[in-house]
Amino acid sequence: MTRERDEIIELVEKLLAMTEDAGCTSAEAVAFALRAQRLIVEYDISEEELGSARRKESIDSVKASPVFREWANLLADVVARNFRCRVYVTVQQRDLKRGSKRRGNAINLFTFLGYVSDATAAAVTFDHLYRCGNTLAVDAGTGRKLKGDAYKSFTAGYVSGIASELEKQSQALMIVVPMEVNASYEHMEAAFAKATPLAGWLHNEDLEEQGWKNGRDAVRSGRLGAEDRSHLLA
Repeated sequence: MTRERDEIIELVEKLLAMTEDAGCTSAEAVAFALRAQRLIVEYDISEEELGSARRKESIDSVKASPVFREWANLLADVVARNFRCRVYVTVQQRDLKRGSKRRGNAINLFTFLGYVSDATAAAVTFDHLYRCGNTLAVDAGTGRKLKGDAYKSFTAGYVSGIASELEKQSQALMIVVPMEVNASYEHMEAAFAKATPLAGWLHNEDLEEQGWKNGRDAVRSGRLGAEDRSHLLA
């Protein structure tokens, strides 16, 4: 092994160690994790070479922000598998004031299980893309929020666009969920619900295409994490 490769592996190990437990913010932890992934694929670094770094990292659960839109199930599944994680959901009834039209609607709490840096990156990315999708789901002609089947068409396309971009990166990086993470998930699997697809609805191809482009661009824009500050570790 060359000195340059030793130095690159050492940098990747430092990046993977930059978690919230180490004093980073969530956004900083995402940026460091994504930078580490880019170095891993650029230098074709194997999991065996990173064994010491992964052993230092614990497997843990990281909760995303509460959501209630049904399409979040699709988004959580896409994000989890592209960030080396598994995801489970707990459902709570919304505690709203008497007389509210939304009374009884459920809140979904998605939890990402994986190595700490991966799970943190997944939760922050999920939060960002969910907020972005809701913001973008506006009818360009009226400026009003899409509703019903129109909203479902747009958001289904949006998640598909996200998946198409994230999976290109995952295939290049040969990202798979580690065996240790799968084993931890299987121990708790029976106690939690799994992400489920959207219920039956009428498709609007134009809105799905619009959503797909917006989802693709949300990933291409590179706004999934904080500014890349990994040069500070060199």
